[in-house]
Amino acid sequence: MYSYIIITIIILLIIFLIFIYLLNKKIDLLESKIINIFSKRTDTISALYEITKGQLTKHDEIFKDIIYLKKEEFYKIDNNKDLFNILETENLIHKELNFILRIIKTNRKLAKNNKFLYINEIIINKSFEIWNTIDFYRQIIKKFNNLITIKNLTIIWLFIPIYKKEEI
Repeated sequence: MYSYIIITIIILLIIFLIFIYLLNKKIDLLESKIINIFSKRTDTISALYEITKGQLTKHDEIFKDIIYLKKEEFYKIDNNKDLFNILETENLIHKELNFILRIIKTNRKLAKNNKFLYINEIIINKSFEIWNTIDFYRQIIKKFNNLITIKNLTIIWLFIPIYKKEEI
């Protein structure tokens, strides 16, 4: 009788640990996906630069900061910085990109340019995709952290070194 209870508890613990492990892997995949989407959106900056070349006054001055931030983003991604470092740079890129788009929209000729409208649509779609993925990421992190809290309340925490993740 007691052996069945012990075996059941052990099986439930194993299932619980497998679930935590799989959730941890899902979080890693979501972090990679977020970084990938940000990179795709940032890659549109060079196209935006070329489209507006010769049609904006102080063109190079307008793009100077965002080009620097793009290089910084590339460096952070290339050197495997954590998600929070990359998000910090992406937030600055987002603000600069919005600034540039507002300037371009004041130029009537550029605002009607089909290439610009196409790039603008890509940027907007990627921004929505980023928002949805980050929202899903936050939900998964909450679930994961709740499970880690449960794990830490049991003796399992001695054997399995998985810790809570920071929320964004």
